[in-house]
Amino acid sequence: KLDDEITRVVNAEAPTANPLHLALLQNKLQAEADIDAFTAQNIAIDRVLSENENELAKLPG
Repeated sequence: KLDDEITRVVNAEAPTANPLHLALLQNKLQAEADIDAFTAQNIAIDRVLSENENELAKLPG
């Protein structure tokens, strides 16, 4: 679905039919989407680690 959306945006916003330009634009949009996904994943991992550290701190000894 993300690939379909990227293709749609590239086709809608592309100022030229230059295939190289279109490929670069598509790669840029994919990279931005990847960054957002990895950022969200990193936030989720940090949250889980923090929760686990809090649980470990509650253990005796």
